[in-house]
Amino acid sequence: MVKKREMTLLPIGGLANRMRAIASAVHLCRLFGCSLDVYWFRDKGLNAHFDDIFKEIKTDRVCIHGDSLSGKLLYDHPRRHNMWIPLVPQKLIFDVCIYNKQVYAHGRDLEMFKSYVSRGKVYISSCYTIVDFPANLLSELFRPVDEVMVEVKKQISLMSDYRLGVHVRRTDHIVSIKYSPNDLFFKAIDEEISLHPSLTIYLATDSEEVKEEFRHRYGNRLFSSAIAADRTSVSGIKDAVVEMYILSMTDKILGSCGSSYSEIAAILGQIPLIMLKG
Repeated sequence: MVKKREMTLLPIGGLANRMRAIASAVHLCRLFGCSLDVYWFRDKGLNAHFDDIFKEIKTDRVCIHGDSLSGKLLYDHPRRHNMWIPLVPQKLIFDVCIYNKQVYAHGRDLEMFKSYVSRGKVYISSCYTIVDFPANLLSELFRPVDEVMVEVKKQISLMSDYRLGVHVRRTDHIVSIKYSPNDLFFKAIDEEISLHPSLTIYLATDSEEVKEEFRHRYGNRLFSSAIAADRTSVSGIKDAVVEMYILSMTDKILGSCGSSYSEIAAILGQIPLIMLKG
């Protein structure tokens, strides 16, 4: 008897991490005829419901679930924070459970995940891309709420025809801080200005200090959010979505080493991404 194929996904991490995990899970399910249940839980890294920032996903056999006590007890990522409690029901409910470190170790191996799916009910928790997915899938799945898109279009209308996107990740991202210093961005931006003198720059960053330094250097050609980065509020997460979609509408993105946010913005817009690493 062939087992019914079902997948449950817990996307974890920040905005871009969750988007790539969901897109890759949807692609995997389409390839192998699975239904997909996505459990989107708020936490200190992303304190917003899915429908606070995105419209309903209009894809057959995909369902987004929000916060609930029962949901967290059954589907949350088992860890010290929740005393590993979800591990017990997960082993009973699912034929196979694949956790974040395993997803990374499998390196997007389609045949490996095909073998898991063939076993029936599959649970995956991931902040990573599970398998490679078509670039246009992101824009199909993730449609920002109207409030977000109004602000995106407003900002784009103020910028020049040639727009350079810049994402400078700081605060808690050790890799970006170490390998993508401001000087690398200044050098790359100055080269772009020499080629496109009228360009405008959109800077997305989680550092007010970086904003001030770039503003001092590039003056009126620089655009950036007036709101300080804040992952703990719905308004802060909405602003992060605004910034991502503005970056996606530039002609090129200069990104921070190790940042999935730069990567997802570039895939959304299907534009070149240059990861700066020194």
